[in-house]
Amino acid sequence: MAEVHEVRTARRGRVWPAVVMLLLVLLLIGIIVAMVMNIRGSISWPAGGVEFGFRPNLYVARIEPVSALERPTTLATDVAPATAPPVPSESSPPVNSDVPAEIRPQPVE
Repeated sequence: MAEVHEVRTARRGRVWPAVVMLLLVLLLIGIIVAMVMNIRGSISWPAGGVEFGFRPNLYVARIEPVSALERPTTLATDVAPATAPPVPSESSPPVNSDVPAEIRPQPVE
């Protein structure tokens, strides 16, 4: 009788699921490290920009208490008393220094 020898060939499994899982785990570790280190970044261009980070950028403003409020000396609703405009004297017309002398109107004598 002839002996029968079984030869098992190692069936290689697919490698891609392990590679994808490794990349996802490395990405997750990188995100956790970036969150712990509070890494921030920004990208800008002439029309604007984007700032990104894991935690919001909170600026806490210190508010000082107001001890006393003072009334302003003038309000927008205050009206100045009406006064008549100054009457120019008839002896000399107003002189406009921006106009050259040869173009200025001369008083009539």
